[in-house]
Amino acid sequence: MAYQLNIDGVYNVRDLGGYPTVDGGVTRRGVFVRSGLVSNVPESGQQQFIDYGVRAIIDLRSEDELLMAPNSFATSNRVQFHSLPLVNRAQFHSEHWKTNVIAFYPTVQHFYAQHLEYCPDSFRTIISALIDSPEATVFHCFAGKDRTGMTAALLLGAVGVADELIAEDFALTDAGLAQVVPVWRKNALKSGEDMEAFERGVVTKAEAMLELMRHVGQTYGGASGYLRSVGITDEQIARLRARFVEYPR
Repeated sequence: MAYQLNIDGVYNVRDLGGYPTVDGGVTRRGVFVRSGLVSNVPESGQQQFIDYGVRAIIDLRSEDELLMAPNSFATSNRVQFHSLPLVNRAQFHSEHWKTNVIAFYPTVQHFYAQHLEYCPDSFRTIISALIDSPEATVFHCFAGKDRTGMTAALLLGAVGVADELIAEDFALTDAGLAQVVPVWRKNALKSGEDMEAFERGVVTKAEAMLELMRHVGQTYGGASGYLRSVGITDEQIARLRARFVEYPR
């Protein structure tokens, strides 16, 4: 299924190729790569991305996050770089966001569902950019789990990958973060963070994504239905399928 990539200085990296679709196709490798943070990546790691065919990087982090940890490809002349925050600065600091999204966090899947509801313009912009991006494209946030996971789920779901497989891909993040979570935990303890919230935030369970996809199916008629609801056209979805899915002979 998922094709894990070993990139120097980057964690939780995998190609979304290799997943079967319900109509008999298979997602292509070398099209979309999901990743954790792409910051302070050494030259060797940057070259590994280039050698893999990566020609575009889409950073889903907020403007403030980007300022704190600049993207290693932000000024590259070899790779297109796009800063496309899923949650922008104005949204993140708004009372509406704090009250209705951050405070309303009974489960991970509820948290994700709130993003789908409150970030339609961002999802439209991000998915449109991915559809139009050249060759292999990396999209990432900080952990490569939440914002990246929702984006990956919409891409896979829109081309007909089953919900169960989307959830399995999501759960692979546990292994992808295995080397960095202990470091984050140590830092969180030192800084006095709420450790219950920390542990909830780093666990990646397939059931959470499966519940989200069920919600998407019941509310929007599936990933394609959600994308149409935010302004992605049928023509764009057709182009996504043509680019991302191949049919074995």
